Amino acid sequence: MADDAYVYVPASCSAGTSCKVHVAFHGCLQSAQYVQDDFYGKSSYNDWADNNGIIVLYPQVNKSEPLNPKGCWDWVGYTGPSYAFKNGPQMKAVHAMIERLKSAPSGAVAMH
Repeated sequence: MADDAYVYVPASCSAGTSCKVHVAFHGCLQSAQYVQDDFYGKSSYNDWADNNGIIVLYPQVNKSEPLNPKGCWDWVGYTGPSYAFKNGPQMKAVHAMIERLKSAPSGAVAMH
C-alpha cells in the first residue's frame, strides 16, 4: 500500500448531507506514483460523485520489488494467503479508511 490515499467529497456531502462511500481501485501502473492525479482527479468518478452525492475513496498501491513491480492490487497472493478475503492486509487497510471516513465530521475529511 502507498502512504497516501485520496478522497473526493462533493460539496453537498461536506455541507452535511448524508452520503454513501464508493471505493475506486486503480489498475496496475495507475496509482498516483505512475499517473499523478489522472486517476483520482481527472476521471469521471468525481463528476459522478457530485451528481449522486457519493464520496469517492481512492486508495493507492505503489510498486514494491520484487513481488509487485507494477503497483497492482493483490490478486495473486503476494501479501499472503488471505489476500482475497476481508482479513487480507490490503482489504483491512481499505476498511479502516472507510471507517475513518464514516466517523469524520462533515467537511473534515482529509486523507492525503
